[in-house]
Amino acid sequence: HEPPRADPTAAKTEHAGGASACCVVSAVAWSPVEPTALASCDDAGRAFVWDARATSPVSRLEASLYDPASARRDSFLCLAWSPTGDDLYVAGKRGTVHRFEVSCRGSST
Repeated sequence: HEPPRADPTAAKTEHAGGASACCVVSAVAWSPVEPTALASCDDAGRAFVWDARATSPVSRLEASLYDPASARRDSFLCLAWSPTGDDLYVAGKRGTVHRFEVSCRGSST
């Protein structure tokens, strides 16, 4: 028997300038070192670092690699924090792993 899956409905995310668009959130992971920090990624090739107490992201990270066929960034499928919480690894649909240096230390103070 398969466990229940999350509802795959689109989540609204903010673009620079305040315009919003619907994207599917692909993954969410809590920081291993900061209890209020979490990261998410979406199918538009963006990853976000959040403070769980805030309503907007602390950092926005984007894939720099574009798919020439679709003229879009690599869609992100999953993510993982490094054990120290200093790096965020995000895997793209095309098999690419992106490493982002992040700093969320002190976000829970």
